[in-house]
Amino acid sequence: MMRANTLGIAALGVLLAAAAGCVVAIGNETTANHGARVALTPTERSSLPVVQSKSELPTIRERYSAQLMALGPSTTVEQFRALFPEAKFVQRSEQPPVDAYSVELVQKYRVGNKSYGYLARDEAWFYFQNNTLIKWGAPHSFP
Repeated sequence: MMRANTLGIAALGVLLAAAAGCVVAIGNETTANHGARVALTPTERSSLPVVQSKSELPTIRERYSAQLMALGPSTTVEQFRALFPEAKFVQRSEQPPVDAYSVELVQKYRVGNKSYGYLARDEAWFYFQNNTLIKWGAPHSFP
């Protein structure tokens, strides 16, 4: 019962923030294989960036922090596309009409001087209604 009340209060807070013109950023959930161990080719072993542990792998928030800071409640799709030219349109919900764009981070890293690496993989979706950003967060989390 207490968990249901907490979730209800959190949902109400999001709705109030959205109604006040705030961009709501829900903590993006990293993709399940973020930090998966991968085999590397000899070329990759000599050319990839090096990390010492999985904790050093970047996320969307870290890689795109400057672009994310530039987003606001009046950001249009065109302004967003200028900040994130690699973004891809992924889906539209009909009621109400909301367009979603995906920004993905997929990058291999070599682990120290080892012959294997880790795959940094993260994704965030950006949601627009009437050509204006309303939130960004986890994939498939339409408002």
